[in-house]
Amino acid sequence: MTTPFRCDDGDHDELLEISRDMKFPFSERGDFETFEVIIKYNQDKIAFSKLPVMSKVKFPLGTAYLVEQGPPTDVGFGLFEFTRTFSSIPATRSEFETVAQPFVIFQLIGSASKRSDSTLVTNAEVIYEYFNNIVPPLIIAPRFFLFDSFGNGNIPRRIVVSDSAIEIYKGKIFSRKTSYANISESVFLLNI
Repeated sequence: MTTPFRCDDGDHDELLEISRDMKFPFSERGDFETFEVIIKYNQDKIAFSKLPVMSKVKFPLGTAYLVEQGPPTDVGFGLFEFTRTFSSIPATRSEFETVAQPFVIFQLIGSASKRSDSTLVTNAEVIYEYFNNIVPPLIIAPRFFLFDSFGNGNIPRRIVVSDSAIEIYKGKIFSRKTSYANISESVFLLNI
């Protein structure tokens, strides 16, 4: 049985790329511009240093940022092996889903008011937005709508269905998911 070994007399002070894997995380949603590159490197232990998260790197497909760096592994011969993952900032995208949104309607009748609980089942547009190194502001959904005795109200044609969700996508790239519904006032008037 032979034991495989690596023979390389090159200069390992510089990074030596061992392998590269490219991914398109949102390709099933039609986004072929957002990409991730995972690169495995070898480098001399003495020359090794970590890059700061969100270091900017140019690739043939565009700009990406360092979002993850794996721990170095000693592979012998005075070398470390490690992985760096780079990601582009994903493009804003829309998806659609059906939502059931509970809400409260206050109807003003003269000096009195009537409260109605209702649920709107409708199609919603879910918008995913991405931000580089910035935590985006939260978008708050309305909790109730006001009507007067004639059915006039403050209902917009497009409402935020639920408070936006903010998460870390990768590294210091933040995502905000917000659901919007296009509605007509007649839908609400029927539920009073």
